[in-house]
Amino acid sequence: MYLRGTVWGFRFEPDAVPEPALIVSNNARNESSWPHVHVVRITTASKQPRATIVEIPPGEGVAGRVICDDLAPVPKAQLGDRMGALSPATMRRVDQALKAVLALR
Repeated sequence: MYLRGTVWGFRFEPDAVPEPALIVSNNARNESSWPHVHVVRITTASKQPRATIVEIPPGEGVAGRVICDDLAPVPKAQLGDRMGALSPATMRRVDQALKAVLALR
């Protein structure tokens, strides 16, 4: 099931290797017949600290950084394997970063 906070493989570019994508849309939308969910990319590449980037702490099961300013609607049918989920504490940090991205502060 496609739930907020879960991480899935997704090909952000055609013919690319699947990368981790974190679902950030709300569960009412995710569980509906609507064919898309909103995701943000997770990368292991080094990034300068920013309010829109969330470091994933050790022990989450997924490593790297959540790039919250890389927000995209993607078709559920194109999501690959489930790779894990982030903790509620990390998702609260993602929420704050998304507020910065969307100027909701």
